[in-house]
Amino acid sequence: MAWAVSQAAPLRRVLVDGDLELGTGFDKKMLDGFSAGGGSGGFLGNVRILGRLNFMLQQQWLVRNSEMENTTFYNDPVRSANFVFVGTHGAPPQTDACTDAGSQPENPKPQQLVVKTAPLTIEKPYITIRPSGRYDMIIPKAKSQTAGVQWDSDVSDVHTDGFDNVFVATPNVSVRVINAKLAAGLHVVLSPGIYHLSEPIRLGYHALFQAMGKRAGSPYQVLLGLGLATLVPTQGTAAIEVEDVCGVRVAGLLLQAGPVHSDVLLRWGGRDVGGGSCESKDPGLLADVFARVGGPDTEAVSTAVMVEVNADDSVLDNLWLWRADHCEGQADSNRCPPRNCDNALIINGDRVTAYGLCAEHTQKDVVVWNGEDGASYFFQAELDSFAKMPCDNTSDYGPNVCGYRVNALAHRAWGIGVYAFFVQPGVVVPAGILVRHSATLDGFICPFKWDLNAAWWDHGESTILKAIGQLPEESQQPLTE
Repeated sequence: MAWAVSQAAPLRRVLVDGDLELGTGFDKKMLDGFSAGGGSGGFLGNVRILGRLNFMLQQQWLVRNSEMENTTFYNDPVRSANFVFVGTHGAPPQTDACTDAGSQPENPKPQQLVVKTAPLTIEKPYITIRPSGRYDMIIPKAKSQTAGVQWDSDVSDVHTDGFDNVFVATPNVSVRVINAKLAAGLHVVLSPGIYHLSEPIRLGYHALFQAMGKRAGSPYQVLLGLGLATLVPTQGTAAIEVEDVCGVRVAGLLLQAGPVHSDVLLRWGGRDVGGGSCESKDPGLLADVFARVGGPDTEAVSTAVMVEVNADDSVLDNLWLWRADHCEGQADSNRCPPRNCDNALIINGDRVTAYGLCAEHTQKDVVVWNGEDGASYFFQAELDSFAKMPCDNTSDYGPNVCGYRVNALAHRAWGIGVYAFFVQPGVVVPAGILVRHSATLDGFICPFKWDLNAAWWDHGESTILKAIGQLPEESQQPLTE
């Protein structure tokens, strides 16, 4: 089976009867950068492969709770950097050394980082059909310290609701109708299409009604998109807002910035950080949620932040948050309409766990992690390729920008990579990763930079100086909010 993809194309809950190749056939003589047979992936979760897993020319990948006989790479040249395996049977041995992408950007040796068990996982909700024709919404519960596929689990590990508790929406359904169904305690499935939203889709309010004794229903609430259902706010609001409640699942969606500036596209939990812990209950899940600021638009679009997570104990499972570095019909960014975005992701909640996080091209820090005791397994970011171009509104880009900023004291991170491919000369970023506290540095396993300017543009005038660093006390910036 071939699955030749990049970001935002996950493979989940699949049995592969044979080998799985994450690329296509190619002729080595035709290699040009990453163009022949390669990809910029990717996410594999809850998959059983009866043969081998071949990464081909993939640059990077996250494999979580899967099983395989073994893994292979195309390695002449390697052209790969970062592969993280969490709770995976058949994972390769962990490499003795971290990737040398920082010093050998054109032909790096990949790192293979292996974490034996996934500390906290919540599988994505899915739909089943019984022989009788009845549809069910299956909601997996949170589990700790897991390894291997999770579909062999006991029936008590999932919650099942029939479709009498599910509302299926189409793009011509008003957002007010969708919110009324959610407030009544129903799950909502968004069929494929583009949803133009005059107000946010709001989840978690059903729990408030339940607490007042006015509603009965499921302890969970699901918003599940099919076919990358796309949500576009039209009035400067968020696309999704989630209350400070446990058991919410948001999955399978594309968030798209609209023509009226939004503060955020998805806000999970109230602005008051620490609104309640779900540590002993079912925490919230964001799975296969993607965002874009620009790309298909012919008009200016903007949001300050793509995703903001304020709730404690949340699980982020495969996010790709992208500010466009090109637009429809135009590879030249100078000809694109403005698309402004400060940050891809801000995490204020404590004990947040992220698997397979990708975010790119924002005009300030790509990711800002403020919450304590967070854990991140695999990160791929590319900094703003068009920084300091007249069209980009980033004349001061460089000294105070990074790809992954941690203001918390306690933080653990495996395979955090920040890439640079700057078009303009004179763009110098001190470090791809910045931490506020020196003790935080000990929590990073094999962080790296991948500076492609010297490799592909044959100049070093623009660069990331080092992979990870600490802000000097006298120059530390206030927390990003």
